[in-house]
Formats: sequence, C-alpha cells, structure tokens
Amino acid sequence: MQFIIIKAIFILLINITVIICSFSVNSVEIIKVYPNKSLKTNSVQLQSFKIVNLVSDIKYDYVHNMARYAESKMASINSRTLAIVYPVGKKISDLRPYDLMVSGGTHEVVLTQSEINELLLRTSVFIEETFCDNKITLPFDRAIQKGTGNIIINNLDGTTITTIAVDSSNVTFKDNIVVIDYGNTKLIDYMEKNLSDNIDRIAKVVEGKKAAYVNGVSIFESALTVNLLIPSGVIRDENNNAFNDVMGQKTLKHYNNIRKNIVRELKLWFEAGGGGANAITYSKYCDNVNNPMVLVLVSVNIDHPVGKIDKLDLQYSFFHEAYHSFQEDNTMCEVSGENYNWLIEGAADYFAYSIFSWAQGWSEYSASIMLGDVLADAKLNGIELENAGVKYHSGRQGMGVLRLMVERGWLRESRILDGSIFRNCASVKEFRNSDPKIQFAKNNWHHIEEKNGVFQFKESVLVSSISDEE
Repeated sequence: MQFIIIKAIFILLINITVIICSFSVNSVEIIKVYPNKSLKTNSVQLQSFKIVNLVSDIKYDYVHNMARYAESKMASINSRTLAIVYPVGKKISDLRPYDLMVSGGTHEVVLTQSEINELLLRTSVFIEETFCDNKITLPFDRAIQKGTGNIIINNLDGTTITTIAVDSSNVTFKDNIVVIDYGNTKLIDYMEKNLSDNIDRIAKVVEGKKAAYVNGVSIFESALTVNLLIPSGVIRDENNNAFNDVMGQKTLKHYNNIRKNIVRELKLWFEAGGGGANAITYSKYCDNVNNPMVLVLVSVNIDHPVGKIDKLDLQYSFFHEAYHSFQEDNTMCEVSGENYNWLIEGAADYFAYSIFSWAQGWSEYSASIMLGDVLADAKLNGIELENAGVKYHSGRQGMGVLRLMVERGWLRESRILDGSIFRNCASVKEFRNSDPKIQFAKNNWHHIEEKNGVFQFKESVLVSSISDEE
C-alpha cells in the first residue's frame, strides 16, 4: 500500500514571546477510522493550541481533537500555537509556498475579504499579546532600590536616543532586579523609523539559504544595539549606598515590526491564493522561560478532484505541522544542527505518518507506507540530502534516515514520536556528521525494496557493519 502526499513547509525562525491560549469542547471522536479505532477525548482544555477554522465542511471539534491527540503524544509541551485551517479552491500551480513572493499563488481564492481580514486580525492579536520584550532586565548582586536621576539609552555613536527617569512608571524594582520598560518611550519611535522591514532578508532565507542567525541574533528580528548608561546614584542598594556608573551594550527588539511583517506576508498569501501547509516558528526567552510560539497554516482544497475533502491529507498536514510546534530545539538552540533541515522535517513526517496510519487502522503497515513513499520520492527527486534543490522533499528523505536508525537500533522510535529528540538541543548535539552511525544512515536511507507488496529496507543495510561503508 503506497501513498504519496506532497506538501510544502516553510519555517521562519524568529524570536518572540508567547501566551497561553486554550479552550475546551465536549468529548467527541477525533477521526472516523476502522472499527474499534476511534479516539475519544475527555473534556480537557488544549494545552498549547488555539484554533481558527474557516472550512465549513470541517467541524471545529475535528480539528480540536487532532490537536488534543498530538499534544497527548508529547513528552512535554512549552509551545503556544495558533492553528489556522482555511479553504482554497482549484489548484492552479505547483509553486512551493515560499515562491509566492515572486510568482503568485497556488490555488484559486475562495476566502472573502472579510474572512481574510478576520484571519489577519486574529493573527495580529495572537502575536501582539505576546509582547514582553520591550523591557530590559538587569540583575544586581544585592537588593536594590531607586535613587535619583535618569537612565540613559544612547546610540552606538554616542547620541542619546531617550532618557527614562528612574522614579517613573517605566522602571520597577524587585529584590535585586530592575526592569526598564521602553515600550512607550522615544526609543520605540526611533526603532520604528530606523529598522528595516526585513523583507529582503526573509526572502534570502526562504530561497534556501541557511543563515537564519547573524552573531546569534535571528535575522527576522527588528533589533537595535544600544549603549545603556545608569549614572552613579540612580540605583542604590538597600543601605542607600550608590552604585558606580553601570554601562553596557544591549540588543533591544521591537516586536511591532515583526507583527507587521508577518501580518503583511499573510495578507499577500491569503489574497494571492496561497495553499499547502506551513509552520512559522518563533519564540522569546521571556521571564526566564523559553516558550516557542508557532503559527500553523493548513489549507483545505474544497474543490478536490474526487468531489470531497481529502481527510487523509488534512490529517497528514495537520499532524506534520503540529509536530513542528513541539520541536523546542528550533528556537532554544543558538545554532542550527549539522543536519537541521532533514531532521526537523523528517521527524515531523515520521510523526504524521505514524498517527494517520494508526487512525486509519493501518498501524501494522505503517513502516511499509513510510518506506514506500520514501522510495518513490528518492526515485523522483534524487537521494542527495544536502542538495539545496531537494529541500522541498527533505521530509521524506529525513523520514527514511530516521526509520533506518530505528530499525538498526540506533534510535528509539519513542524519542521521535514524543518529540524528545528536540529537547535540550539533542538534535544539535546527537546528530553530528562525525558520528559514523549518522553518516551510515544518511548514505543508505534510500536502499529500499518491495517484497510481496511490502516496502522494507534491503537486508544489506540492516546487517552490514558500519566499517563496511566505503
């Protein structure tokens, strides 16, 4: 049994904060499957998802329970996700989503302008509610209190951008920490006027270039490096002793620009007829907690050739994109791993195939279904993992690599399915090219054959020694 499901994935790595959004529905079935395979959920709130569903033929409960089931499989959840399920019409192009900027849409537009506006508003609110980063947090080595005078924020050339009175509402003290809120100061106006919209830099990344970070800072941030000066006497310790001048550089972010950029891109996307499935992932280390925040977009073709909505494709797309929201390493690690692309996409595919195979009553054929699609993709698109032109297909390739590692006993399948290979930067630390097992799997993931209708790895790659690798 073989299924080839083609979709596109577009991941932007951005830094921002998050908000908890959740709500509940009554116990209902997640999806219709073979006898004794329906899943019931309790009246439990979603831990991480907020859902917007504009497809009239898809019940909200259906999407809710897919999200609930995805959450139930995870070892831990720190992310917050806005999932948008929206309709598209007849397919008019095979363009990948990130080609939209220069080439137009993929489907006929069926959303009304009011519906598009509603989606943009919901997205804008979801992002805006997360702002916690218009603040500077400074810890001291002892309890502190306000003194007198101003905190000064200068440009790197020494010119003063703004001053903030230490006794104003913008400055708060607690124990040994002072928090400086610059959200309603002249600094914001300065950043609005002087920071670029980042469209050119975004385009470079989505065209396939990997430089998502420069000096550890995401290129998608609206960031400004400033000199912070707190003159002596502005802050005092609990015995009223003045500190010496406090000076240092700070990189400040302005997330209103980020919100504008994302909303503008989504507006272009929806109005042009963009389809497919996408995950836009970003996070902010806020209040000492890293909480990834994700926008998941899943389009549903309401003009399907067979005259009905393809629920199998919806399940696959939703579970794949939902998995991205649980990949904490995508936002927590300062650098991308050596095998970043195929690993994050391959694991998402692995999760999606496992779940929809179970849901359709095909669990015993799950590995065969995976490997059948991996082999078909290898024949169609080649076997070179590092070829930038194959990134669109890295999910199938990566799934093949991971499945080979599982069958060789080098990786526990449970670590893929519960997302734990993307915790604590494990995806960076463990999947290194210096590991001969990683190299073996990368070189042999496509050695698949069909026997009696079952797709499986060739015996040679399951039993051969790593030392036999040429």
